[in-house]
Amino acid sequence: MNDKNFIKELKLKREEYGVSQRRLRGACGISREHYNRIETGKLPLTEELKAEIHKQLERLNPLEP
Repeated sequence: MNDKNFIKELKLKREEYGVSQRRLRGACGISREHYNRIETGKLPLTEELKAEIHKQLERLNPLEP
């Protein structure tokens, strides 16, 4: 998945789950500036960072126990 598709899916899921940027970036252990660059597409993403963001977003999914 390229970065644009990942970012688009990230925003949609985050909003669908009702998770704020602050909560997700806190779970990922990254700064506000860093997270903002990710969601605006200004920062190239590593596969490791994509995996961590995905993992934390799914952990915050309100439909999962």
